[in-house]
Amino acid sequence: MNKTVLCLFMCLNMAALCRCSHVLYKSRVITLNVVSSDCNTPVNDVTIKCPTGESLRMRSTGLGNYQILTKKFPIKLELSKFGFMTQTLIVRSKMTMVQLRCVGAVCTANTVRISVSSSCSKAVTNVKIESQNEQIKALTSPSPGIYDVSVCSFPVTLSFQKSGLVGQTKIFAGTMGNVELLCKAAPLLLEHVQSKVRSLGDDVKFCCWADKMPELTFDPFMWFFNGNPIPGEEAMQLEITNIEASNAGLYSCKASITVDGVTEAVMSEGASLTLVGDENDFNGDLLSNMVMILEGPPVCVFDAQLCNPRPCQTNPAGSQECKDDGYVCPDQIDFVTHMCPSGVTLQLPRVMSCKCCQRPNVEYKGTVKDPDGTVLSGIKLTIKDQPGTPTEKTSNAAGMFFGSAIPEIRRLVIQASDSTGTFLPTTKVVDVSPGVIGPIEEINVVMFPLASPVAIDARVGSNLSLSDMPLTPGAGLGSVIIPGGVLFNMDGTPYNGIAYVHLTVLSPVDLNAIDNAPGEFAVLTADGKRTLVTGGVFNIKITGQNGMNLISMPITVTGATGMHLFDLDTFAGVWRTSPGSTTTRRKRSSHIQEIGDLDNLDAVWYNIDKFMEATDNIECWIKMKVFDAAAPDTELQAGVEFKPYILQYTNEDPPKAIKPGALVYVNPINDKCYRVACDQDPDNNPSTFLVLGMTTKFSVDGFDVPITQTLMH
Repeated sequence: MNKTVLCLFMCLNMAALCRCSHVLYKSRVITLNVVSSDCNTPVNDVTIKCPTGESLRMRSTGLGNYQILTKKFPIKLELSKFGFMTQTLIVRSKMTMVQLRCVGAVCTANTVRISVSSSCSKAVTNVKIESQNEQIKALTSPSPGIYDVSVCSFPVTLSFQKSGLVGQTKIFAGTMGNVELLCKAAPLLLEHVQSKVRSLGDDVKFCCWADKMPELTFDPFMWFFNGNPIPGEEAMQLEITNIEASNAGLYSCKASITVDGVTEAVMSEGASLTLVGDENDFNGDLLSNMVMILEGPPVCVFDAQLCNPRPCQTNPAGSQECKDDGYVCPDQIDFVTHMCPSGVTLQLPRVMSCKCCQRPNVEYKGTVKDPDGTVLSGIKLTIKDQPGTPTEKTSNAAGMFFGSAIPEIRRLVIQASDSTGTFLPTTKVVDVSPGVIGPIEEINVVMFPLASPVAIDARVGSNLSLSDMPLTPGAGLGSVIIPGGVLFNMDGTPYNGIAYVHLTVLSPVDLNAIDNAPGEFAVLTADGKRTLVTGGVFNIKITGQNGMNLISMPITVTGATGMHLFDLDTFAGVWRTSPGSTTTRRKRSSHIQEIGDLDNLDAVWYNIDKFMEATDNIECWIKMKVFDAAAPDTELQAGVEFKPYILQYTNEDPPKAIKPGALVYVNPINDKCYRVACDQDPDNNPSTFLVLGMTTKFSVDGFDVPITQTLMH
């Protein structure tokens, strides 16, 4: 029996799916009518093939008509031609019409008008718009945030990208649409990894307590042991079971977010895993604590002793939790007799033993002020003092606010806004040292008033100086160039009248302004935090004659050579490279260049900065003590009546300011740490100088008057 008869016999008698249909049936002819998707015109000279490699017998009768002889049916085909998008389809009928999407041909029949905004700006300009299925034929922007896009056909899938914003892809089926791009925000490390004390054979868990905007996604976490990456550990928690001696050391984590190929990461401080014979034995946590009891001469000092406030676990069953819920605190305090060198005998308290106490929340309080020290009431405050939803507060009649943060808080981010518009919004960052039990006091949130406006003709434009004298050329840090015809009303219609520009500038040589400038002068990169050297901070707002805000097409900012344009990430309290930042367009002057374009005039702070060069400076810390000039051995205590500050400047002309990290609160209060930049080679001439000052108060007719003094350079 030949193969054909055998196959026929099997198919008829077993009612099976006949796998030899290519033998049973003759080859069949299928017809394809190939047309262009933009105007339904026939497409000739199309290459048609099987993606799996089988050969085809085919002929073209012209006018986009193709006849294919095949023994397989249905059949998968791939159609391609230069100038059109390659298309793969499965043919299931004898006659099929195929539309090839065009590339490069001008399509005018289908236009969609798209309004693009963002969660941090009412209108977004300079957006890159692409199609996943075809090349866009025309793209115009008649007004800020409005785009007319010509496409071949509907529905069409378009993607929207702009640096600094989270891209989005959306399908449009009609001639009108809108897109909102989310603001990119860096990760925020509210708590550093907590140090732990354990015994051999115990289990331990470390956690990386990072926070983010809800719409964003963390990259895989990274864990480090003694500075070296731990392979395979990509979760927010790191668990170690049956601890061995080799596990003792420093652990840290890195949390990062990547948007459009740009990664921003934050590194935690190192947390120690210390091994002891008995983790619940606190005798080794009793430390010496020498305090001055009587001023001399001779001076009387006394060892009051204290407990090392390391983390501990009040509930032994919670030893495998992320955070130990307690801290080592005094247990027994006795009064002992102490004789001073002068012969005076005193009964003084001394800590005799330690125990594990429940760690309380960290209480904090602060005051909202203007730059002159006048308190501001009714200011809305959004405070990131816990993971998840931030706390909302309002400053009271005395300008004060109070709150309670999680016990392990390491970074408070406070956003302040004025509903009246008199003062510009700001972001205050407060770093908290690991040893703080609380409270945190004297948090000063300084809000800068909106600058007085200068009038310009929107049809002509203007070149404004980045200074408190905007109409004086060359008076400031750089300039803002506003061309004619770039201002629009909020509805997108051109604005051609007199416009009022509010240009609020914080000069780098203004100690008070830079000390209270928004955010921390740092940027988060893929490798962690990088310190910025600022050439000044500014905010720009433009209104029309009716007082309503205007929006703008991109306007140009100039600054000193080597500087960049940054804007404030209010979520994390750091700065980020502004979407329009560039350093490629230099002016004829050797020291001035265009450093970026900006189009967001909606209460955004901008910063003219450069990165601190790692080869020149390293980050270090200093502590300071201030003594009374009248009694050189008497140390002044920081507090309500005394506030030290430190600023650092480069030896450039004009000087650039390096704003240290936010004040780090530690106990005791006169031991505050400040972050500064130090020369790697101490033999070199210093590249920076420091200004140390203090603010004291005296009373005049019942009113407190602050006085700022420069203590040293």
